[in-house]
Amino acid sequence: MSTKGVGRPKEGNPEETRRAILRAAVDSFARAGFAGATTRNVALKAGVNVATLHYHFGSKEGLYRAVWDDVFREKPAVNGYGLGPGERLLSVLTTLLEHGIRRPWLSRLALQQLLSPVAVAGGLPEDPRVPALQEALRDVSPSTGEGDTGTADLARRIVALLDATVVSLAQAGGSSSSGEGAAPGQPGDSTLSLPQEARRLLEAAAVTLARPALVPRTGYREVA
Repeated sequence: MSTKGVGRPKEGNPEETRRAILRAAVDSFARAGFAGATTRNVALKAGVNVATLHYHFGSKEGLYRAVWDDVFREKPAVNGYGLGPGERLLSVLTTLLEHGIRRPWLSRLALQQLLSPVAVAGGLPEDPRVPALQEALRDVSPSTGEGDTGTADLARRIVALLDATVVSLAQAGGSSSSGEGAAPGQPGDSTLSLPQEARRLLEAAAVTLARPALVPRTGYREVA
C-alpha cells in the first residue's frame, strides 16, 4: 500500500482541521501539562491521525508554541484611563479576572507552564496580561527598587494569583477548567460567575503586593 502523502489533508477544510487540533491541544496541555499530554491523544481528541497533526505543526513542541500563540492572540480590553491610580489598578484587575473567567483553560495552561516550565525554540510569546497590569502598577507603585524589571516580576506574580483564583473557581463550580469545546483564544461557554468575595480578595491581595499603603483618597485603609 502506498504511503505517499500520508498526513497531508485530503478533504475538508485544512484550517478547520488545524483549529480542531488546537482545540484538542489546549485542552490536553491545560489538563496534563506539556509532559503529560501526547500528540496521539491530541490527535484522537481532534479526530485526525498523528501524521496529520505533524503535517500542520511539525512536532509536539511546535504544537505547544502554536497553542500559546493562539491563546494570546486576543488581548484583554483593559481600560480605566482617567481614574486615580488605585481605582485604575482595580479596574484592570477586574477586567483581567473576567477575561480569565471566560477562558478558564488559559489560567490552567499558564499555571502548568509556571509549575513545569517548557523551553521552546524562540521562546513563548509574552503574556499580554503582564504589560497591561504592569502599566497600572507603575502608577500605584512607581518605584519597586528594581525599575521596570521589578514591576514586571510583580505583575507576573499577581497574574499567577489571578490564574489560581480562576482555577479554584472553576473547580468549585464543577465546570471544565480547560474550557473544553471552546476554540483557543475564544471565550468559552463556562458558566462560572464572578463572586464579589473572590474579586475583593484578589484585589486586596494585589493592592497589598503593589503598595503596602495606598493614599487615603483611594478609599483603602493604610496598612501599618
